[in-house]
Amino acid sequence: MGLLIVTFIACDKDYNAVGTDLLTHSNFITDSVEFPALTYNKVVEPVKSNNLTSSLLGIYDDPTYGKTAAQIVTQLIPTTYSPDFGDEPVIDSIIITIPYFSHKTGETDDDGNALYELDSLFGNAETPIKLSIYQNTYFLRSYDPETNLEEAQKYYSNSNQTINFNDFTGQLLYENGSFVPKASEISIGEYDEEGAYQENETLAPAFRVDLLKDENGEPSDELYTFWKNLLIDQEGQTTLSNANNFVDYFRGIYLKTETAVGFEDGQMLMLDFANKGANITVYSSYLYNTADDGTEDIRQKEFKMNLSGNKINVIENNLGTTLVDGDEVNGDELIYLKGMEGSMGIVKLFGNLDEVTHSNEALDNFRETFGTPAAPKRLINEANLVVYVDQDMIIDGEPDRLMLYDLKNNIPVIDYYADPTVNTNSPLYSRIIHSKILQREEVEDANGYKKGIKYKFRITEHLNNILLRDSTNYNLGLVVTTNVNSIDPLDLYGTIPNDENPKPVGIPLGAFLSPRGTVLYGSNPNVPEEKRIKLEIFYSEPEN
Repeated sequence: MGLLIVTFIACDKDYNAVGTDLLTHSNFITDSVEFPALTYNKVVEPVKSNNLTSSLLGIYDDPTYGKTAAQIVTQLIPTTYSPDFGDEPVIDSIIITIPYFSHKTGETDDDGNALYELDSLFGNAETPIKLSIYQNTYFLRSYDPETNLEEAQKYYSNSNQTINFNDFTGQLLYENGSFVPKASEISIGEYDEEGAYQENETLAPAFRVDLLKDENGEPSDELYTFWKNLLIDQEGQTTLSNANNFVDYFRGIYLKTETAVGFEDGQMLMLDFANKGANITVYSSYLYNTADDGTEDIRQKEFKMNLSGNKINVIENNLGTTLVDGDEVNGDELIYLKGMEGSMGIVKLFGNLDEVTHSNEALDNFRETFGTPAAPKRLINEANLVVYVDQDMIIDGEPDRLMLYDLKNNIPVIDYYADPTVNTNSPLYSRIIHSKILQREEVEDANGYKKGIKYKFRITEHLNNILLRDSTNYNLGLVVTTNVNSIDPLDLYGTIPNDENPKPVGIPLGAFLSPRGTVLYGSNPNVPEEKRIKLEIFYSEPEN
């Protein structure tokens, strides 16, 4: 049995060193010990939010934090240039399509159409919002002139404070005072000469409207004239000849959301801009030929503009809770986690360094107690960071998952990568060994909600790195996430890495795309010990 155990843990030379020495003993005792994990609040600076593959749109009223609005500004990039619209062109329709994230339920309606459910929708799905689409007149640069055009231009989530796209609105292209996203399958087809509808294809749920129609769904002469002047009348001009000319001429669109009249809250959803179906397509007819008997041969053309190029997700907070930086010395009593441009927790395993000796008594004690690779004393079986929810602060809507990451390197801790339970189809159930799904009460409260109890992170390998490989005990970031698979780092405005006093220079993509928030108990001595954030280590050691 001893040989089998040694073989199992010998995948790493340091594990082998510890295992070989300790496991020569026949009798072991197992126990656990807790160490401090000083934790405090940190306000998340504006986030680099341009050119994300997914963007949030809508109004989310967090019951704990307050209201957040998400807007989108995007360029349009034609798929072809120098278009020929033909003789006597007439615009038939201009269709904007932006796919939602959704999945089939496996059921169908009475007509046999597939039924869908929307993913990544936050808030009350039935509450309308006001959605407006404007022509954007602000030019979005691709390169930063302050770097001599050598680096890509960065735009941040607070762009309505630094730029304010509300001051750069042209033609109003669409307005719906009571917009609600629909989970319906979209049928694309046409009517034949006998008036029968012929379906050509179906699309998954998407935001899809005709930009030639007004709010009442009626054809608009004003909108027709705008698009005709913008595109059809520019045939043969340099404005439509290449991408650079086009994005300077037509600078894109601004999707603006507001609370609907008569409502206090709203809903927010994630849009799939990486989907090839995200575009604006101009459908037009032209005179191809006139027969001798006067019969006209009318044919159709398409001019497609993808919703790509520069794109900015703009966030506007109107929070009822003031987010502030916390107590770096004693830790905070409560840790406020708010996604997007919100707040996060900073975790210092083993607490602070002594200002005089620059040593860490708890960390030194950890290393002394557990030994070194050359002289091991204990084998770490499992190490967890456990954080508890303040249930009195949470009404509902708290996230099921949190993310723990290395602030110095802006990447998850090593246990994240070692976790084999990767699930790309259902992110809620991905990496669930390292990061447990929120443990909830089994019984619903008076509002029918099962409140959260605690989150747990397994960080065994992270602790082994500190113990066995003398890795630096960098500060860790604790954030909400809408998808634990979305770990691409997003820069924070005005932050510069500092080895002496590490602070967040970025957050994972999943944290920015999560409008939800929660409140956790921190590490301050005033927090009841049973609720205090803790680092727990389960270990084995040979009997003396």
